[in-house]
Amino acid sequence: MPNNRVFITGAAGFIGSHITEHLLAQGFKVMALKRNSSNLWRCDDFRDSIHWLANEDWKEQVIKFKPDTIIHLAWNGISPTEREDFEKQFFNLQLLFDLIDIGKTVSIKKFIAFGSQAEYGSIEGRISEATQPAPFNAYGVAKLAAQKSLEISCAKSGIHWYWLRIYSVFGPKENTNWFIPMIITNLLMDEECKLTGCEQLYDYLYVKDLAKMVLAIVNKDGNHSGVYNLSSNHSRSLKSIVDDINEIINSKSTISFGAVPYRPNQSMHIEGNSDLYDKTFGERPAANINSALKDTIAYYSSLPNRENQ
Repeated sequence: MPNNRVFITGAAGFIGSHITEHLLAQGFKVMALKRNSSNLWRCDDFRDSIHWLANEDWKEQVIKFKPDTIIHLAWNGISPTEREDFEKQFFNLQLLFDLIDIGKTVSIKKFIAFGSQAEYGSIEGRISEATQPAPFNAYGVAKLAAQKSLEISCAKSGIHWYWLRIYSVFGPKENTNWFIPMIITNLLMDEECKLTGCEQLYDYLYVKDLAKMVLAIVNKDGNHSGVYNLSSNHSRSLKSIVDDINEIINSKSTISFGAVPYRPNQSMHIEGNSDLYDKTFGERPAANINSALKDTIAYYSSLPNRENQ
């Protein structure tokens, strides 16, 4: 394997844990940065296979490791209230700059980092990478600044760079304050679900498919630097997702569509066009949505109550 050493940030998180698991399954040697406060429960099945860093000399240790690829997911301030905090959002850029410097020092081949649909601003419809970014909050602005910083720095240093803008993602190990796991846990406990009309058309990508998409980028030969949407490439109504979950669980819950008003300026159609990814890296893996929901439901069904899951 020509590129077999990966340094990753955010491996303890929802998306990062799945990417890390797939890297290890393909035989990659993985070094990961974590916060001192990080809870590694998502990595319980493979945490001993990772070289974890959390001390002051982490930069020197990464340089000694000499990764071929850096995957950067870590980002502070993703809650709705924190997304308006410019100071907190732009604090994230320092870690990016540190990682770029490390990449230059060890002459990495690829730098893969994660952006967000928030860079496009208010979305109503199907969005491709050709859409002009127009972020409306600090989170989106900081992500866009990070993308441009990565692009310019890597281009000058001959590093292949990949900026992956993600949309909605679901699957095992997601915190239960997000929509799909919230619905699943409520229905499993036969609790009432008070919802909006759920007419929104959203693009949901299964997290294990996302991990496979990232692995394809890691394994792809040649320079394909650029911005890529990572999405399921289609949207469906939230109501249809809730109905499918309820059909699988067969819950006794009362589901009250329309009990909660839509937010002011609620986006009703958010869909990522990932045709560019498909053209560059091959057709996306696409788990059957029903199978993916069953897998996700099975995960939450098997869990004991976990605080702040």
